[in-house]
Amino acid sequence: MQWYESINSYLLDKCIALSNTGGGTFIRESTWEFPVIEGVHVLSIAMSVGMILWFDLRLLGASMRKRPVSEVFRGVYWWMVGGFTAAVISGLLLFWAEADRAYPNIFARIKLLGLVIAGLNILYFHNWTQRTQQEWDNDPVPPLRVRMAGFLSITCWVVVVAAGRLMAYTF
Repeated sequence: MQWYESINSYLLDKCIALSNTGGGTFIRESTWEFPVIEGVHVLSIAMSVGMILWFDLRLLGASMRKRPVSEVFRGVYWWMVGGFTAAVISGLLLFWAEADRAYPNIFARIKLLGLVIAGLNILYFHNWTQRTQQEWDNDPVPPLRVRMAGFLSITCWVVVVAAGRLMAYTF
């Protein structure tokens, strides 16, 4: 366990140094920059996760049953990507400003774990599950493996959003 403490201490030192850079201090102590970045972060999460939820509900067979999955995906794809890109950029800026407080926070770690699992689920869906989409694209209720991908996605994003809000309230 000593190696874990050593790595943890090293990373905490790097996070403290990161938040104490000129950029981190500027974002954290500014009148407008931090609130604007935080607002962009919240709105981009709403856009991205909202579109992901819309698509996942179709994967579950819970909504838009008469529309092909591919059509729903095409309709929300760029909104998901744009929102997610803005959320990542604004999230990294917020982390830069408060890395010293975010790194040791349990909810920040839960959020990161949720993001990693969501990312792995996305990779699995697009690289394996989606390859057979022609077989189930028009099915009102897709096969179990497709519904499980949608359910896992919804679960991960609920965890990410909840942990992010809890993280903000425990600083």
